[in-house]
Amino acid sequence: MVSGYGQTITKEAISSTGISTESSGYMLSWSIGELCTECIAGGNCMLTQGFYQGKLMFIGLENLHPITNEIEIFPNPAEEYVAFKIPGEETSGRTFNVRIMSLKGRLLYESENISPKQHIPLSFLTAGTYIMCLREGHQFNHYKIIKNQ
Repeated sequence: MVSGYGQTITKEAISSTGISTESSGYMLSWSIGELCTECIAGGNCMLTQGFYQGKLMFIGLENLHPITNEIEIFPNPAEEYVAFKIPGEETSGRTFNVRIMSLKGRLLYESENISPKQHIPLSFLTAGTYIMCLREGHQFNHYKIIKNQ
């Protein structure tokens, strides 16, 4: 009898910035900070290629394609939960994807179809500072949230 243990490693990149977009059956993804493995040059164009990652996670706080600059996160600092609202905008029927990550980029919480003012739980987190990403389609905003005891 032969037995063994194994693991599955998914292709994943944690980067300070980048984007992934798809159009007409083609996909383009880029990120900053990966090693270059190949350069292809022709004419006045050059393509550098790194390691393809199946899942990209960007943790930079710069909002390249913001939903809006008016989103309010409350309460912050928080103990049990946070919520968000978009003042002056109609939000009924709108849902967002939410991610909470450690400052090292580790994904700690992820949920889809969260509506504004809905509670996002924090009770499972220890006291500290975290990054919350709100995404609606291809637009996203990042926020620093502080969890108190």
